[in-house]
Amino acid sequence: MKKIVMIILAAYCTAAAAQDTLILLDKTAIGVKILKDTENEYFYYLWDDQNKNQRVINKKFVKDAKIQNSGTSVSIPDSKTAGKTDLLILRNGDELMADIVDIGKENVVYREAGKEVNYVVPLVQISRIQYADGQTVYYDKDRSDNKAVIARINEVEPISDPVSETEAISGDIDKNRLAGFVFGGKLGYFMPYNDGLREIYGSGFSYGLELGYWGRNGFGWNIELREFAKKGKATSEYNFSGTTFNLLSLTTSFNYSFVEKGKFKTYAGIGLGAAFFSLSSSSESYNETLFEYYPYGGIYFKPLYVEARFVNTSWEGDNIGGFEFCFGIIF
Repeated sequence: MKKIVMIILAAYCTAAAAQDTLILLDKTAIGVKILKDTENEYFYYLWDDQNKNQRVINKKFVKDAKIQNSGTSVSIPDSKTAGKTDLLILRNGDELMADIVDIGKENVVYREAGKEVNYVVPLVQISRIQYADGQTVYYDKDRSDNKAVIARINEVEPISDPVSETEAISGDIDKNRLAGFVFGGKLGYFMPYNDGLREIYGSGFSYGLELGYWGRNGFGWNIELREFAKKGKATSEYNFSGTTFNLLSLTTSFNYSFVEKGKFKTYAGIGLGAAFFSLSSSSESYNETLFEYYPYGGIYFKPLYVEARFVNTSWEGDNIGGFEFCFGIIF
């Protein structure tokens, strides 16, 4: 009697641990252990995975499932006849109607509704996923507590239009984003505030170089060397054609991007630093180091940008700064 009970228990344990099989649309058979069967997904681990890392796959990409525990074979609807669609909501506010194919440690593989092409988007760009069955998974919280973040499924149907991780979603979110160290040049048009300077020297072109770092969190900083130089002209009262006005500025600035979408962004910030001022003629010259600051804002469309700034610097009680409109290029 005791021997029979042991045999029955052994048979039961063997059956409970029996290998299940998932057959994908491309007829690839995967040996797995089904952990959970929901309306739209299978949660499982690979049969030969000793760590039993949990994975998930959408039923739209499974042709047949053989679950040995129940001794049944379940037929899954073809992806073309499936009903509802999942919703991907990105951190930048964009929403994508998509069918989730695979959720990995770093990426989500999906298909646009009604299409047969697979796309990839990094998990760090996802705020949440709303599944067709009503379930919502949040990715802007602590991902270590989220059981839906699982190992990548290498056996899923091959991506028919491969894209790199940095090209995710139409190639705009990461690849074209202004992030990291940047270098560029600019050409501007400087208009002095001071009526006397404007009458004597007028407005003119400025030029400069900049080096900076733009972060993915929207903040950035720049170091800039910029110069405006102009020779005087004759007025009704005196001939200033022999004088030269020069303003050479070395500044650092801090900015924040308010709107950023693909290649386009808007930003604003403030800059401050030293202005090396000189006013010279054939007989004498004045040279002085002044403090300069300026609020500014601009629009960037990779790799070009336009920018407006209000430069302020004081010499003997007068503001010898001016309004500057410039455009440039950043790499």
